[in-house]
Amino acid sequence: MAHVECCRVSMDDTYLWACDSGMDRTVVYRINYDEGKLLQEDIVHADPGSAPRLIKFSSDGRFAYILCEQKAVIDVYSYDNSKGEPEIERIQQISTAAGDDPLPTMASALNFSGSFKYLVSSDMTTNEVIIFNAESKDGKLKEILSLPIGGAYPKDARLFPDDKHLVSLNHESNSMTFFSFDEKKKTLIMKGRPLSVDSPNCIVFHAL
Repeated sequence: MAHVECCRVSMDDTYLWACDSGMDRTVVYRINYDEGKLLQEDIVHADPGSAPRLIKFSSDGRFAYILCEQKAVIDVYSYDNSKGEPEIERIQQISTAAGDDPLPTMASALNFSGSFKYLVSSDMTTNEVIIFNAESKDGKLKEILSLPIGGAYPKDARLFPDDKHLVSLNHESNSMTFFSFDEKKKTLIMKGRPLSVDSPNCIVFHAL
């Protein structure tokens, strides 16, 4: 059964990508702005039972990152529209769980840092946050760390604009936890006490 979780427009404003976790696919629609219509252009199939949930694009728009909730992976795709039609190819699949973790996993967050240097994910079963380096020219991710977030069921996690601090929204423990992040030392250090928030789900930073 179809279950659309997330829709985003490509960075070139040409296509709407819709993650359908129920059908294990992401449907790509061409946007007709003049007529206000969508025309199905392509289907990006995920692995069976993986449940694609969220999608983000690289800053230059050449790569798409799709988080698969049930399989706990990020599928990385190259994207090219130079010929007037989408050319999409999966170039990487990387786990959002610790390599030696025997527990079942369920991925949640998917957020680029403001600099697009890092990509942050989380796992709602193991209660961990995962930070990847996203600076490679070929679009591929490299895991930096995977560590506990001091709460239960992290629905969202994001780096602050300074790329040095992180906040996790912990849905089941009704809390926000804060950390300092050091890439060289591969550490997250909790800063202060958790803040109480009822069933937090999503966080966005807005410049004033």
